Amino acid sequence: MIPLLIVAGAAVALTVLAVALNSANDSFSSNPVGATTATPCTPPCQFAGAMQSVTFNSNILVARQKNTVTAPHWTLGQDVTDGAGSQRPAVYLVQGMGSYNVSVQVNVTQAVNCPGSADLTGRLDTLEIRGQLPVAVGMQTASATITAPPPGIAWYKGDMAWGVDVPGCGSFTLGTTRVEIFFVLDTPIPVYQSGVGVWVEALRLLCQQAAVLGLTVKRDAAAAVARFCHSGHGLRYDTHNGAPSYGVSGSGGSFDLDRYIQRAASSCNCYDQAAAVQSLSGALGVGTGWDYLEPFGYLKTTDLVGVGQCNNPFFDSNGSQPVVGANDASRT
Repeated sequence: MIPLLIVAGAAVALTVLAVALNSANDSFSSNPVGATTATPCTPPCQFAGAMQSVTFNSNILVARQKNTVTAPHWTLGQDVTDGAGSQRPAVYLVQGMGSYNVSVQVNVTQAVNCPGSADLTGRLDTLEIRGQLPVAVGMQTASATITAPPPGIAWYKGDMAWGVDVPGCGSFTLGTTRVEIFFVLDTPIPVYQSGVGVWVEALRLLCQQAAVLGLTVKRDAAAAVARFCHSGHGLRYDTHNGAPSYGVSGSGGSFDLDRYIQRAASSCNCYDQAAAVQSLSGALGVGTGWDYLEPFGYLKTTDLVGVGQCNNPFFDSNGSQPVVGANDASRT
């Protein structure tokens, strides 16, 4: 509790003090998108503004539903909410791998006795964006920067709260913007960047289910993807004849990533899995390759995807068991 001494003629001063304290303690997230009111401060000045647009200036192409995402990534009056994410996601490289520029447009509707610029801040969880906003009535654009990009794979999604600190006046809210930003280890492989862009559906799948968040080493990321494809995606090896289900052969081909993400077929073979690891790792900026071995022999007893221990991969074709003797005549 702050004790106050009430003296004659002090009511106006106390009112101004209370307004200044409320303004300085604002969390930047209490006002709805596009709503803010002019707040008088000491010395006498007034400021009001609202977020107009946000553009994430990354050179990484991103696709959603097989269409390239275009800027701006958020605009006032357009609902880009997509579940917990955004219909216009962005992708940056992890810390130290690129630039982290953001263009922020603010409609300043009131600026009385204010300095020429103010500190602009956007916050979502641990993600922070800062820049300098010109303070003058009209549409103003701030060149901002992500201040501390994460060192490992990350995914931020939700409503980012924005505000400005006007020197000598106080802090003011600007509203919130829906954002979704991924940070990956390197530029996604050419099949994405020479096409429509890296698929947000692939990145969401990996961040939600493949335990890649926070990883900083490419080898570890590829290993996490392989573990997910093997035991986390719910597929089972085709134990009748080992046929592929997602469009590839031993020499490669066109992998149906969309169907794989949706698990459209419950069975798979080694070609499907190799292509999945290559495609999904590639979305994180990890380049991999795969080799076809010929001639090949019998399968050594191992954990066959969806089956468990097996040295007889086509056991359903002849009614035998997953594991048989090394010289068993039924071994496939």
